[in-house]
Amino acid sequence: MASTNLIQWNPSATNQETDAEYLADSQRSGGYGTNNIVPSPLLNKATYQVTTFCAAFGQMMAAKGYTTSDASVSVLAAVLANVITEADLLSNLISLAYSPTPAFNAASANGFQMTLTGNITSSTISGVLPGQVVGFFFVQDATGGRTVSWPASFVGAMQPDPAANAVSLILFKADLSGNLRASGPLISNNGVFASNGLVCPTRSPGDNTTNAATTAFVTSAIASLKLFCTRTNKISSYFSGVTYTNSTGAAVFEEVSMIGPQNDNTGRTYQIAAVIDGVAGPWNGITNTSFGVASIGFWVPNGSTFSVTVSQTGGGIVSPPASISGWIEVSF
Repeated sequence: MASTNLIQWNPSATNQETDAEYLADSQRSGGYGTNNIVPSPLLNKATYQVTTFCAAFGQMMAAKGYTTSDASVSVLAAVLANVITEADLLSNLISLAYSPTPAFNAASANGFQMTLTGNITSSTISGVLPGQVVGFFFVQDATGGRTVSWPASFVGAMQPDPAANAVSLILFKADLSGNLRASGPLISNNGVFASNGLVCPTRSPGDNTTNAATTAFVTSAIASLKLFCTRTNKISSYFSGVTYTNSTGAAVFEEVSMIGPQNDNTGRTYQIAAVIDGVAGPWNGITNTSFGVASIGFWVPNGSTFSVTVSQTGGGIVSPPASISGWIEVSF
């Protein structure tokens, strides 16, 4: 159990100078003279002050789980080495000269800044402690477009802003396995860069105006959130009975309508049906309805096949038969 044997001298402050007397005492300010007799009130006060500090410091260390004792100077010095001073703190940021193969030492700094005059083709990092936060500033030169090959232990790392002279910052925090995980997006003077390359432009300080976003930015933002969709009229390119393959790279939604001929209430019925990957899908029908309309809708996963059939399922044959009247494809 943590403890201390550093004890206060004269804890009751008996027979010792007051603070005012101690301040005014010439032997305190000038030191003891040769062969001087030291009055006990002065000696008690001086000893009291020194031991009060030592006892308080020992109690503080014991409260933090350390044992302090005057039994060994070297042991006590080793315990006191756990007190963190400015000399123990890592530099928050150091500058590194450009190298295509830099070796970052996290035991010497919590941050690194480098001006990229070429690509970093490989890099390493050492000295990382669990929980350590490490930041990287990369400054593009006047050419720009320089890239970084991050160490293998980095998770969620992103390429710096490629714009000429752009300054990019990204922070990482080390987990218990020593992997450095990005704790947020990459930020440059041009905006915020997410892992999918999406850029959110920055605003000047104090700019509270409403800014109009560019079409490219809005399209990129919506697409990154999987909300962007396109509705296309396929009536001239998709036909009943033909099998198609969804090669758009994402799921699509098909909306197909059928219109029947005038049937004069003779009991004729018509059906529109879908087949997805060879399996029967949604269907709808009409019966005894002059120029009736029936519609279906269905999802088609990326890479799947689909077709739509229109057929007469009851009553005498009539000409012209029912037909596709509308086909809309919604791509996401």
